[in-house]
Amino acid sequence: MYRSNDEIARRVYRALKTPTDNNPRTDPILAFHFKAKQDYIMLRCNKTPEISIKGKDQTAGEVKFFAYSDFSEFSESDVLLKLKDEITLVELYRKGAIDSQSFASWDEFDSALPPEHQGSKFACVDPDGVGPRLFFQRVPEGKTVKNRVHLDVRVATGLVGDERLAALEAECTRLVALGAVQVRLLPADDINESCIIMQDVEGNEFCLD
Repeated sequence: MYRSNDEIARRVYRALKTPTDNNPRTDPILAFHFKAKQDYIMLRCNKTPEISIKGKDQTAGEVKFFAYSDFSEFSESDVLLKLKDEITLVELYRKGAIDSQSFASWDEFDSALPPEHQGSKFACVDPDGVGPRLFFQRVPEGKTVKNRVHLDVRVATGLVGDERLAALEAECTRLVALGAVQVRLLPADDINESCIIMQDVEGNEFCLD
């Protein structure tokens, strides 16, 4: 399960785009089709994901305004997450419109990825949206000194850049006063936003995300 369009796009981008390929025309594209909807959603997977709406009879290059589509009651940032259970077909264009495949479900799409990326991320979410979200991500290395499972504590959801960093540092300061320890700051890069690695009073690692 994913929290944002960025997480979906970055996973596909990392799995399918070769480091030497800088041509945006070959960025992978996902097309999502939904129950009882004529329009469908296109997600271009790159470092800055792009989402657009296509009508049933539109030709290549044509897109619909979001407000005049079947998805007007949603926003671009949440439509895929809120309608995840309504997906009837996922189409994958590995190299843009050059190479396409179709899948009946997200699980079927996941199984088509390289083995090292299959089932590499999932989350436990309170369906009522009250309890905390637990996110699990496979890592390539065996345990050395860090915990094999740690919590990501969401304190800067939707924030980026300096605003995100300020929120993280404010929460870090609050937790340090309660006995936690700041381990290190991981600054933002081309793929991920910044986060702060912490330890609780017993030395267990967690991240402020």
